[in-house]
Amino acid sequence: MNKTLLFILLMVPTLLMAQVTVRDTTIIWHTFKYRLNEDHTMNWNTNVSFDTVAKIFTGVVLENEYLKITLVPEFGGRIISMIYKPTGHEELYQNPAGAPYGVGQEWFYYKWLMVYGGIFPTLPEPEHGKAWLLPWKYTVLKQTPDTVRCQMSWEDTIKLQGINTNKWRYGETNLRCDFTVTLIKGASSLEADVALYNDSNKNLDYEYWTCLTLAPGSEPGDPKCTQGAELIIPALKIKIPSGYPDIARQEKQVQGEKGIYTFDKLRYWKNWNNDGIAYPWEDTNENFWGVINHDNEEGIIRVADNNITTGIKIWAWGYTQSQNINPFNSPSEVHRPYVELWAGHSNEFFAPAQIAMNSTKKWKEIYVPTIGLSNVTNANDEIIADFKVDSGKTVNLSFVTTRPNNHFDVSIGITGQNSQVLKTQTIIPDPVNGNRIMTDLPANQTWSKGDSLVCMITDSANGCYLTTSIPLDKLTTEVTDRSAIAKDFQLYQNYPNPFNPATEIRFSVPEDGFASLKVYNVLGQVVATLFEGTAKSGHYVSVTFNASEMASGVYFSRLEYNGRSIVQRMLLAK
Repeated sequence: MNKTLLFILLMVPTLLMAQVTVRDTTIIWHTFKYRLNEDHTMNWNTNVSFDTVAKIFTGVVLENEYLKITLVPEFGGRIISMIYKPTGHEELYQNPAGAPYGVGQEWFYYKWLMVYGGIFPTLPEPEHGKAWLLPWKYTVLKQTPDTVRCQMSWEDTIKLQGINTNKWRYGETNLRCDFTVTLIKGASSLEADVALYNDSNKNLDYEYWTCLTLAPGSEPGDPKCTQGAELIIPALKIKIPSGYPDIARQEKQVQGEKGIYTFDKLRYWKNWNNDGIAYPWEDTNENFWGVINHDNEEGIIRVADNNITTGIKIWAWGYTQSQNINPFNSPSEVHRPYVELWAGHSNEFFAPAQIAMNSTKKWKEIYVPTIGLSNVTNANDEIIADFKVDSGKTVNLSFVTTRPNNHFDVSIGITGQNSQVLKTQTIIPDPVNGNRIMTDLPANQTWSKGDSLVCMITDSANGCYLTTSIPLDKLTTEVTDRSAIAKDFQLYQNYPNPFNPATEIRFSVPEDGFASLKVYNVLGQVVATLFEGTAKSGHYVSVTFNASEMASGVYFSRLEYNGRSIVQRMLLAK
């Protein structure tokens, strides 16, 4: 059965009685054995394989039609799991076995660290701060059928004796942090309101970072990033600290700017040949960033006011280092298959921010699972979109909405001297495959200065909208959008699916070569040949399959290229 239809059938009872729920749960996490001193520094830890114990936490589960969220207030006030229910996939990384590392080193505040994963606030020091292993106060602020709001709170009253004050220099700040998570009926996004309180009579230096360990599109029992992971960050340059020469060699150094490199190859996690740090530099200060898994086009995007959280830090373990590691068998092997992104008040670690006396800093972070997107060009609280022109003539719009129960009107047109409407369509959002619209620019058109391709996505009944534009006078016939360049041999799921009677199918190849795209019925018979010939690298090929003369049922698209083949399942529903 088609996965969209299956999701709808499974969700009908839930949608009819939709509400948000909250309940306690028990979470068991295994860690290698260790013992702490009263000040949270390490007293002893094992180095014996499989020498683990079970740590039991009382967790909290928030759930609506689209998301299942698990919180662990007892261990750093974190969101440990985000299941996107339409696909059943996990968006966040969780370490299957906690392995203490950096023991006795000056890398972290307590001279050790143990990765658990998820999304969590870190303060008031850099490098995971003080609260990552401590219990946070937990309160349910609101519980109605439409909204559940839970707050995790912590106050910094810690001053570690014998600490290196040249590195950890903020001391006992008494800063208070509220990390408030809200799930709303009908929403496929999670809101986090963060607040810092300085109740003292002096200005305070501090660092705040929200840490996100991401592995979107994962199986819940085995969350991890694969080679398809791409960092979706709207920046052209990155700063790489001098201690990470291996990853620095992957990029080109920007002439005249020490430590600054182009941001190209390191967007793809498979190109991280070692672990390392990078800071997006001179970014466009857009309000979004995240990770997309191109193996299934699922992702997670964070949307926030990045005038407040100005800093972005990337940490990733080396891709090859983290593959096929058995964490229970390797207490000293800490490399893990995830991408770590941080949102901070500073531009980089060990650069202080300041909060004024008797004041509060507040901001909102929204975490949005995405499906069917290969990139993001625009985002707000309700809509995440990828709007581009391929090969100088084909307009592609892909988007998801955080309100999948609403209808959206889409308009694509041209403004300026050559104003015209190219396409209008009402979309019933597809939470399983995402939403995609394609149209062509007018042929043999010369664009004037001021002509722009404009897209509007609107839910007027609920006040949701997104607008974006592309200047046409600068448009060339070459592929200029980074996300439009084929990176591998790929056959994409047809859209729409189910379809009646026509659907569009895209594929791409990494090098020029002969390709064949055919459609088969369930008996294995060829019912249509859609493409046979030389496919060009660096371009998506898009073809239309019109099944108006065919019977309802399951069909298969099959792409053959260079001795390999890929098959996608399609459903014709008349």
